[in-house]
Amino acid sequence: MERTIKKRLLGDPRYRFSGFILFVLIAVSFIGPLVWNIDVYKTNAGNSFDLPSTTHLLGTDALGRDVAVRIILGARTSILVGLVSTLTTGIIAFFVGWISAYNLLLLDRLLMRITDLFLGVPPLLFLLLVEMIFRNTGKSTFSSNAISVSIFIGLVSWMELARLLRVSFRNSFSTEYVIAARSLGGSEGYVFWKHILPNSYNLIIVNSTLIFGSSILYESGLSYLGFGIQPPFPSLGNLIQSAQLYLFTAPWLGIFPGVVISVIIVCVNLVGDSLADATNPKVVRRIV
Repeated sequence: MERTIKKRLLGDPRYRFSGFILFVLIAVSFIGPLVWNIDVYKTNAGNSFDLPSTTHLLGTDALGRDVAVRIILGARTSILVGLVSTLTTGIIAFFVGWISAYNLLLLDRLLMRITDLFLGVPPLLFLLLVEMIFRNTGKSTFSSNAISVSIFIGLVSWMELARLLRVSFRNSFSTEYVIAARSLGGSEGYVFWKHILPNSYNLIIVNSTLIFGSSILYESGLSYLGFGIQPPFPSLGNLIQSAQLYLFTAPWLGIFPGVVISVIIVCVNLVGDSLADATNPKVVRRIV
């Protein structure tokens, strides 16, 4: 089975192409700052708004800082936010879906009503309200801490996946292999981990990639509105936010971070589609 999945992935041009681009982006964003000894916070007023050149590959900003290096660090922040948010979302959604699937009475109804309540509020609006409340008390929820931003995004992104997992787990209860495993004396824990959960892998993979991309967009939106990760610490969102003042005089300041955000999200979604097809036994594709 593992060999079949590997062959499907390697035979999928979407996986090869997007996976390679993601690998390069991750390698550059995490290893690049260690190799290039450039101070991301160092300013040089004499080099303000330099055009892209061999010295500064993507030009410089209003304070003379190298845009390429700041985008690399911003991409690392966005990838970190996406990973932590997806993990947080997955953990919450799994437990809510699992508990609801096994409990048909009061607890299930309570969890689903809480889920409906969260679904009724747009995540970005909810995050803005939380940040405004904390700021009115003299504190900042997010500040420049990427981890806190990620966790808060995860706390408002779990609802759809939780409902899908609840339905998927319940549908698995009536399958022949689950009934057979129980009739042979398998414990509930064994049946769940060996037969019910694997049946939802495809669902989890597809939704995780969507959550990853949405988390990056939420962080970018928060930072763009001035409520997310704060300067001088770079994120792709606050790089675009600071570039809006120079949209016509120095358009590269906003174009390059925007392109990086788009590339990351598109590549993650393509990898997710490839993984979903490779792990779905109902999908039959010719290996090329």
